[in-house]
Formats: sequence, C-alpha cells, structure tokens
Amino acid sequence: QQQQQPQQQQQQQQHHQHYGYYAPQWPWRLYAFPQTYSSVRLQLHLMSNYSGPLLDNLTLGFDQYPFNNNGTFNNSSLHWIHMEPNTAKAVSGVVELGIHKVPNPRMWSSKVPQLHVVHIEMNGAILYERFGIRFWDIANLNKTTNSSNTNNSTNNKNDLPTPRIRLNGQVIKLVGYNHHTQWPDTAASPTMEQ
Repeated sequence: QQQQQPQQQQQQQQHHQHYGYYAPQWPWRLYAFPQTYSSVRLQLHLMSNYSGPLLDNLTLGFDQYPFNNNGTFNNSSLHWIHMEPNTAKAVSGVVELGIHKVPNPRMWSSKVPQLHVVHIEMNGAILYERFGIRFWDIANLNKTTNSSNTNNSTNNKNDLPTPRIRLNGQVIKLVGYNHHTQWPDTAASPTMEQ
C-alpha cells in the first residue's frame, strides 16, 4: 500500500504535466461559513471524491465590491491569498481552506443586505461565491415590567425570561409565518376545528 501511494502521485503529476490539470481536482463549489463578525471558514468541494494533496496553486481573493459600475471585474480591489501546491489536502472531495479574515467586513441584515465575494482560481477554473456575515441566535430576555404594578410576586408573567429571536444581536419581530396545507374539504383554508 505504501508503494501504491507514490506511484499514484507520480501518475497524477504526469497527468497534470501533460493535460495542465488533474481532473479529480477540478473545483466544483466554494462555501463560506461565517465564524466571527470579521472572519469566515472556507471549504472547497471538488468534482470527485479525491483524497490527497492539491497539485496546483490555489489563489483566493476577497472583495466586497468585485465589479466596476460598467460590469467589469475590479481585479485591483481584491485581497489575495496564495497557496502553494501540496499545502491544501482533500478528504473525500472536500478541501478545508481554513479561517480567513474578511477585509472591510460589513454585517448582512434584511434592511441592508451587505454581501461579500470570495474568488478562487485553481486549475484554470475561476469560482465566485457571494456570502453575507450574519448571526442568528435565541436569547432569553426579561420582558419590561409596568412600574405601576405593585404585585412583586415571582410568578408574575412579566418577570419570566422570554425567548427572543435575534439577528446580529438585535431582537427582530417575525410578522408572520408560512404554513402550507391542503385539506380535502376546504383546500388551503382550514376550519377552526382543523
């Protein structure tokens, strides 16, 4: 088995030198997972379940506004990260590229949907992935109590913590929800009993 591995790597390198890329290492999709308010974990998925070192250079670029007003790519504003061959390793077609700082990070919200772009070049292929930095959580917050209330009982409903959905640390109010149903007799409108 130890003899097969160097032989397999030699075949990959010969294939790479002849064709310019090793087909199982062709990039398919890039994912960006926010870790903090200013960093993301990058994960590259390949076209195959290849396991082993990447044989080509890998270049990452971050930019919030990658395109000029006329629609051309703004190459000069990218923050570049270069990775030499054999520094990144694939496991079953997935390459963990590590955690990277996002230059000039801005938070995504429903009112101001700020998106960043990460750009990757590998084997002559270019991938773009847009992502927003946002964090959802549920916090148990106390309701505000009415100061005129003289009842100091600990069982007062207003004193109990209430779970609240937050986006980027700010409480948000969900105005409605979407529930799809089809009833045999009343179609999409259920009766009060249903």
